[in-house]
Amino acid sequence: MQPSLDLSELNPLKEAVVLAPHPDDELFAIDAIRQLKKQDYKVSIYYFHTPWRRRCEALNATNYLKCSFLEFSNPKYVLQDGKFHLYIDIIFREIKAILPKFSIVLCPALEGGHQDHDTVSLTCKILSSRHTFANHKFYYYSCYNAYSKFGIFNVGIPSQYYPNYRRHDIPCSASVHELLYLMFVVYKSQFKSWIVLGPIMLLLRLATVRCILSNISKVDSNSYNHIFSGIDNPRPLYEIHRRITHDEWLRHTRITLNL
Repeated sequence: MQPSLDLSELNPLKEAVVLAPHPDDELFAIDAIRQLKKQDYKVSIYYFHTPWRRRCEALNATNYLKCSFLEFSNPKYVLQDGKFHLYIDIIFREIKAILPKFSIVLCPALEGGHQDHDTVSLTCKILSSRHTFANHKFYYYSCYNAYSKFGIFNVGIPSQYYPNYRRHDIPCSASVHELLYLMFVVYKSQFKSWIVLGPIMLLLRLATVRCILSNISKVDSNSYNHIFSGIDNPRPLYEIHRRITHDEWLRHTRITLNL
């Protein structure tokens, strides 16, 4: 039996942040958000890419979820969808700056689904190894990755690209009705995406009463080497869909972060 997520003994600073590379990514962490809210945590959602229409949708989503809205607001940079890796040093500094306000961090998993998710995830994994954030709890929520070499979406199931992870089962507390409302009413601009991802998410929710988070028990140089050794089985979804090659993503992140 997998360990459940026990929040009762965590840092008394009851502030949590969900890092959402794009508006709507927080829906993949909705059950963890609900559990945190039930235990009286103040939850903020930090969005990195907020063009006007999606920013409006994100504001409506945070209002519905009763969370605080935060966004990447460095006036010198505008993050481009699909190109976060070009700004990974800036993202690293921004996340590092906001972390002292929180005791719990929910971050996308490093899973080879979307290159921007992997970029934010990598920064969190590195920061979690820093002594400054030794008392912080970092949890990783799965969005989607590749089910096969043909680029079929595998939704909400953590991959094992990263070693030493520990799985936590949590109650699936968000209802199907709630998810449908957030997908197709609040985030209606992403209708095409939800047509693909939504049915899989809903079927998984109907088939189980437990959802999954993971955290990393240890981060060290060997773990970094594992990340940078490449992902071959299956290849990252973003490479299969010809957005960017995994080698290109690895090369840029390694050079920029001096890893």
